[in-house]
Amino acid sequence: MPGSAAYPAAAVALLECVTRASGLALPDEALRDAARRTDEEIARQVESSDEIGELVEALERQYDAFVDAASAEGLLAEPGAEMPTADELGAQFERFLAEQQGRSDTPEP
Repeated sequence: MPGSAAYPAAAVALLECVTRASGLALPDEALRDAARRTDEEIARQVESSDEIGELVEALERQYDAFVDAASAEGLLAEPGAEMPTADELGAQFERFLAEQQGRSDTPEP
């Protein structure tokens, strides 16, 4: 698939979920070894380039800010609170997508 990359750690996480949900014990040693090697290669590349290191730090800050904002706003409504309308949900989703794309022309609430 063009533009895609293998990330064995994601496959390990998925396999763990399948194991928990199904109770099946699936072989995962080779996949875990591949995940370890991939993580080591990523760490090597990040350490070897200031530009990549700065990019990773910026992505980590962006993710932390998103998690903090989601925690502050709360993803679930308080008991007795009114549910947002479809338009409000759509506008919030559009703002989220715009933030992910780095756009500043977000719709007003």
